[in-house]
Amino acid sequence: MKEKWYRIVIEGPSFIEEPFTYSLRKHGSAGIEIKEDKKSSRCVIISYHDEEQDFDFLNEWLRAALKNSFPGENIEFDLKVEKFTPLDWASKQADSFGIVRLDDKLWVVPPWRKNEIDETVEGRIHLIITPGSAFGTGEHPTTRQCMVAIRKYMKPGDYVVDVGAGSAILSIAAVKFDAASVVGIEIDKEAWRNASENLDQNCVSASVRWHEGTVHTYKPERNFDLVVANILSQVIVQDAESIKQLGREGAPYIFSGILRDAGDEFIKKMNNKGYKTLELFPEGEWLTVAMEAIK
Repeated sequence: MKEKWYRIVIEGPSFIEEPFTYSLRKHGSAGIEIKEDKKSSRCVIISYHDEEQDFDFLNEWLRAALKNSFPGENIEFDLKVEKFTPLDWASKQADSFGIVRLDDKLWVVPPWRKNEIDETVEGRIHLIITPGSAFGTGEHPTTRQCMVAIRKYMKPGDYVVDVGAGSAILSIAAVKFDAASVVGIEIDKEAWRNASENLDQNCVSASVRWHEGTVHTYKPERNFDLVVANILSQVIVQDAESIKQLGREGAPYIFSGILRDAGDEFIKKMNNKGYKTLELFPEGEWLTVAMEAIK
């Protein structure tokens, strides 16, 4: 066990959450927690690392991420780096991640709280997810609403592709909703460690294939019945044509990672790329959109 751990603590407006969590995961985060204050529309992002962090580099790197996401805007945030012990991290992790009850029938459970659930309850689905550097613990609105949309639009026996699979939580959910199989596409090399553990814990490893890469490097053997992409909205728009090729004719596409205030602009851009809206799933400051590709 390493004796020194570091946490990056960032405070700023809530809309920095999307680009910053994405960037911090790419920077080797071992786990991220978010504290949101809906009244003030501000948030605190805490990222855990097992290597010492360069403050000046981080500051410039995160400002570059903001410039890419919000060009022309001057956005201020507070940043600090703290050292702490592994014991602090373990207790913080256990305290921070609880059981997420999407509804009476779908719960997301960290493995250290499995003893609190009754697995004999008829019709209830438990997703056992270990929080890690890969995004997806069930606590974020984009993950929750994606699961709502998948459950509504997926049919038993469907073939599903999960673009930006992260922790594999959506892939696991799809299998437990009776998908025939799922392909998880993920560019983050470190995500597979977390995803593999989660797949094993849920006994679905045989039903999920993993592609380390992007929609540009993945060569599908067949078109999918349902396409899910919970990634940066800018990346969805940028890769819209390649994502479109993944689905069969008439397949629903579930897109998330969209700030609610930017929803109209996202939909407009996707309309221009040949998609039409089926349904909106808003929650808080975030939006998930079900669409269909016009081919």
